Amino acid sequence: GDDFVILNTRNWEERYGVDLVVKSFCKIARMIPQARLVMVGGGSLESELKQIVTSANLNERVSFLGRVDYQDLPQYYQAADLYVSASHSDGSSVSLMEALGCGLPSLVSDIPSSHEWIVPGVQGWLFKDGDLVDLSHKIITAYEIKDQLSSFRKKARVTAEKKADWTKNSQKLFYAYKLAVAR
Repeated sequence: GDDFVILNTRNWEERYGVDLVVKSFCKIARMIPQARLVMVGGGSLESELKQIVTSANLNERVSFLGRVDYQDLPQYYQAADLYVSASHSDGSSVSLMEALGCGLPSLVSDIPSSHEWIVPGVQGWLFKDGDLVDLSHKIITAYEIKDQLSSFRKKARVTAEKKADWTKNSQKLFYAYKLAVAR
């Protein structure tokens, strides 16, 4: 329908900035009545996150799904309009690669590992780590161009196909291990 679905699949722990995602949603929800937030995962911040949503009177627009089976994840990525991750530190984020692989435009914190996957304005956007205002602004930006997100979707998928191929990457990794052991 007309809903604008924002998806987060990170564990509900402090280092993943999920509280920032929920707070940002609460901030933009009044400006974007079609916005919906889907939280997949679980963790120690569950009660805090639910309290933030309840305090904002947004329970009807936020779904806390808990953990879902791995094989069911693609349907959530494909049903969403925007993947958001506010992680404060990360390596190569598997959930980001999954989102890109499903052709989902992504908005992620501007940390070093994100630069490998997101070129701002191509597959999605970066926002200043920990910055609620910047995150909220970028969600609004994505919503405002929602009719143009199909080009982001295609480029996200191409990026995943090019860079997130475990068959190719594992060979490179094992070669690096062999070189390290040989030294």
